[in-house]
Amino acid sequence: MMTTSRILIQWAMWFVAFWMIHLPTSEAFSLGAPFQKAVATFRDAVNQVNTNAKEITVEVAQIPEDLPGIRDCRSTVDFAQQTNLLASQKSFLKATALTDPKLNAICVIARNAQGIIVGTTDCRVGKSEVVVNNVLVRPDQRGQGIGEKMMVGVEELIMPSASTTKLTLNVYTDNKPAVRLYEKCGFAITDPANAAVFGLSKLTGANLQVAMSKTIKR
Repeated sequence: MMTTSRILIQWAMWFVAFWMIHLPTSEAFSLGAPFQKAVATFRDAVNQVNTNAKEITVEVAQIPEDLPGIRDCRSTVDFAQQTNLLASQKSFLKATALTDPKLNAICVIARNAQGIIVGTTDCRVGKSEVVVNNVLVRPDQRGQGIGEKMMVGVEELIMPSASTTKLTLNVYTDNKPAVRLYEKCGFAITDPANAAVFGLSKLTGANLQVAMSKTIKR
């Protein structure tokens, strides 16, 4: 539970941030050039984040046209520069699943205003479920809700033509940002076995993989 002092500090920080964003810029309100410059930089950064978030578009990737952009986006992941990669990691970086017709994979991508692919997620469409894999947002573009936009894109662009209403995905319990994202998008752990695994992870601190699912209403 948060102490009263921590709550007051957080409220003070929010107040200062709000005040700096809406600070008057007229000559009648002068705080000195250095402070005014810092305020302007802060305001520009906030406005740029808001602008970038609004200019993100989500679409189904066109293969092979979008493969170079998808691979470039995936080259930003932590393990991309490592040696001795696992076969699954190499396949992910090269997006080989998207070129194999047997896998029936579709990629949903997010583009910025310049047309650069800043996020990707693969979907494998089956008769009983659509499996979401590898939700990735470029590190320098995170914090703008791009992951959530892509998850919404999966529902709006992929699910209407699928023969199922069930979406599933796997996530490691240590990946708390991903777990929060999926929960925010309506995914839940409904299977008793996966619920037990999730509980074990919380109890022991082990990083375990669990399945989450969501049923789309039509």
